[in-house]
Amino acid sequence: WREGAILGLCVGLGATLYSQMPPGPRTRAEKAEQAARALEATPDKAIPEYEAAIAEYRTLLNSDLVLNRARINGKIQELETRVDEIGQAARKQQFEAQVDRAQHLIHEGDAQSARKAKIEKYRNALRELEALERDPARPNDWAIPLAIAEVVTRIAEQQVNDREWGLVNETLAANAKRLALLPDNREVNLAKAENHHTRGRFFNQQLLPRKAEEEFEDGLRIRQKLRDSSTGLDVRLEADLARSFGYLGDAQLTLGKSADAEKSYRRAEEIRQRLALSTGELAHKCLHARDAGNMAGLYAWRSVRPDGTLDPQMIEKRIERLAERKRYYEENLAQQAVLPSNYLTERVTAAVEYVAARLDSPTDGEPTAEHY
Repeated sequence: WREGAILGLCVGLGATLYSQMPPGPRTRAEKAEQAARALEATPDKAIPEYEAAIAEYRTLLNSDLVLNRARINGKIQELETRVDEIGQAARKQQFEAQVDRAQHLIHEGDAQSARKAKIEKYRNALRELEALERDPARPNDWAIPLAIAEVVTRIAEQQVNDREWGLVNETLAANAKRLALLPDNREVNLAKAENHHTRGRFFNQQLLPRKAEEEFEDGLRIRQKLRDSSTGLDVRLEADLARSFGYLGDAQLTLGKSADAEKSYRRAEEIRQRLALSTGELAHKCLHARDAGNMAGLYAWRSVRPDGTLDPQMIEKRIERLAERKRYYEENLAQQAVLPSNYLTERVTAAVEYVAARLDSPTDGEPTAEHY
């Protein structure tokens, strides 16, 4: 019995000593790998665990405790591949989050009514996008350069309104060069058209209608080509086309091209009327209301004969279109207490211009209460 007791004591002591021994590299590697797989949803925690597991497997490989070295080498390669995959996925996720932040800032800028607030949002978005463009880990494609070009155009458009001529000219010229380096696809061409359109507004504001006409025509050609290759109704493209025709008509009228201006205004009116009816959206209704104002401006220009006398027929046509615009607001937008920021004062302007035209008309009597 003594021998049995001594044997049991030795076995128990050995088990106790074994349990108190620190785990070997294989055990540590397996535990680290297990922890890493459980943490893969948070790459910044999972990657250090995988790296710890790889280090332990390397320690094991360098010892005399391993028989199948090929298996351990394979395990190390497997974990290194997994670290690369997780790292790439994490960088992609971070990249997409930054893109989302930039897009959110752009949308916030679009929603602002004050120009300074718009520009601030757009510039913040531009900083985000430029940081992404410099990131060596970003996908090597045209999406970020295109987004930068689109934001730059938005900023330039606000600077046109602020009459920052030198800055706008430099910005849009550089933007045109940036866009020229991008692939010839639909999204890039839409951006090119918008850059031309903004340059047209830039020249129009500087009272350079001939240059403005050229830029509006360049943008219009791109948009018409895109429309010809489109299937179905592309609301954004149709709205852009109408904008091109409307602004082109303004430049043509300034140049004295009355017939061309009328064609442009009528094309814009056709498109906007179709969009207002097919979408029912408030913005498209507001835009369509502008068409009667464009035609009223055309008739105002025609109402002055070359000899300086007034043409009563043209004056009456102007009044008719102003009355039509006022009536359109009353019949289609009366339930809208406040119009969107881009059209905030246009309903009041429509009423005031109509009454003023009636007062100024040599062929009409005093406006009655209904005119007001």
